[in-house]
Amino acid sequence: MTFPRPSLQSLKVFEACARHGNFTRAAEELSVTTTAVSQRIRDLEQRLGVDLFHRRGPRLSLTEAGRALGEGIREGLAVMQRAVEDCVRAKPRLRVTCTPTFANRLLVPLLQEYHQLEGSDEIVLDVTTEERDGTDFDVAIRSGTGPWLSFEACELLPLEGTPMVSPKLAASLDGDPTSLKAIPLLRDDRWNGWFDMAGASPSGISFTAIEMLTQDSDAIAAMAGNGAALLSPRLFERELQYGTLVAPFPHVLKGPGSYWLLWKKGGLTPHFADWLISYLGTELDRRLA
Repeated sequence: MTFPRPSLQSLKVFEACARHGNFTRAAEELSVTTTAVSQRIRDLEQRLGVDLFHRRGPRLSLTEAGRALGEGIREGLAVMQRAVEDCVRAKPRLRVTCTPTFANRLLVPLLQEYHQLEGSDEIVLDVTTEERDGTDFDVAIRSGTGPWLSFEACELLPLEGTPMVSPKLAASLDGDPTSLKAIPLLRDDRWNGWFDMAGASPSGISFTAIEMLTQDSDAIAAMAGNGAALLSPRLFERELQYGTLVAPFPHVLKGPGSYWLLWKKGGLTPHFADWLISYLGTELDRRLA
């Protein structure tokens, strides 16, 4: 004997009607019209060849056939929900590797917001200055100029730099970029480019004896009064607001590198990557508005 096979949507509508005992409340839950619900139930009854409800005005009661179908559908939906949950739990965690300053200043504070989204990935975050092999990560955030031949790549933010100093050292500067030559500079390959864009010669500048590997370390040294650091006003906005660092000049060097988002070439774009690209694009539009 061949049994009818109603659509999953029809069964979903029936389950809502059986649970509420009312077509109107079921329609509200499903965001459709009461007429659409009523028509769907009539079509289902015709397809199955049985009455599913006793109709007494606006109030509904299940027939024996309707009660049996409702119990079966609820059990089936519970099985499907467990299957979905098992599938999500079995999903491997997303391996993200990221440069320290971007991770500490931007990414980590955003992860809680990301994990509130439906479909968000569990993340294992590897914070490092080393460039990991492509087999060691699913998504990478790296700084540089590229090209990134083995990966899909999206430019996130330009690398920015403007001199930042402690309040005490800021008081010794007179607003002329050449006054920076009177204090030591924390080592950075971009200083010549900054002086050029500021219209000043870099000749005569002096550097500290220690080279830091991250902008976070440069910032700590600058706050301690050890010299001027070339830092991103975007990533160190909080220190500028609180006054622990001062940016005495308006000139902000952009580039030559950028922060890039990388993932495996030819594969699906990870949910996390799509979200981060969209989030940063929206925030930049807001800042420029």
